Amino acid sequence: AFVNYIVKNQAGQAYLLMNGTTSYAIDSAHNDAWGVSSSTPKISDNALARYPVSSTVLRNFIAINGTNYVMSQGKKSPIRIHADAYPASLPQIATLPNDYFPNDSEASYLVRSSDQSDNRMWLINQGKKLNLTFEQQVTYGYLSRSVQPTTLSAATLNLIPDDSRQVSLLLQKPGSGIKLLSFGYSLGFPDGVTLSNYINPSAGILQVSPSIFDSFDLKRSASRLIQDDKGNYFLIENGTKRYIPSWSILTRYLSNQPSYLEGTTLYLLPSGPNAS
Repeated sequence: AFVNYIVKNQAGQAYLLMNGTTSYAIDSAHNDAWGVSSSTPKISDNALARYPVSSTVLRNFIAINGTNYVMSQGKKSPIRIHADAYPASLPQIATLPNDYFPNDSEASYLVRSSDQSDNRMWLINQGKKLNLTFEQQVTYGYLSRSVQPTTLSAATLNLIPDDSRQVSLLLQKPGSGIKLLSFGYSLGFPDGVTLSNYINPSAGILQVSPSIFDSFDLKRSASRLIQDDKGNYFLIENGTKRYIPSWSILTRYLSNQPSYLEGTTLYLLPSGPNAS
């Protein structure tokens, strides 16, 4: 067999061989992260003994020259832009002097499992993960901004704690104003009345890592009067959307400048009784 940098001993334990001097054991729960497979060559225990075993055990997260990376299927993704969104102390991170693995795209604030049967997607935020519905994924930029989710092993995902909060369309970072998320961009609020009527008591305002907040471009101001793709109008009140069934009722609210919202955003706003 052709021997590369990843090998197994006779018992099937995988190791990374580095610089011809050291071997690093790979936690078997993270084999997929390092590209370990049934075709990874086995070498004799005597041959492996020529490489002293480091006390450092390799899992998904590594650090090289001050940069953190997440490993996935034998490639490493640098965690730079959204480093503040990942756990402050990355799960059992291992520091390596160098490596032989190609770089993949920058680690994202959206992640999914390497388990092909698991279709869930999470928002990584302030060191925790929030499960997103498809509509929430779209709102957070998965389709509209083509955000490429980062693949993590199921074992690594389990090491990142779940966030007990609800996903919200309203985002805030420390010391900032509040943004309304819509289809991968954001809207600001012209006044406190408009903002207060968008606040859903159950979801509230989601505090997010600064890198996530800053990634959503501010396009325009939100309004209490919104219009959908079909030309229907709704009034935002007490965190709900209230359908406006007639022109005569609509004229009562035209002091508010109408604002367009995509269908996925409207879907995520709970419905209240028709406006009257």
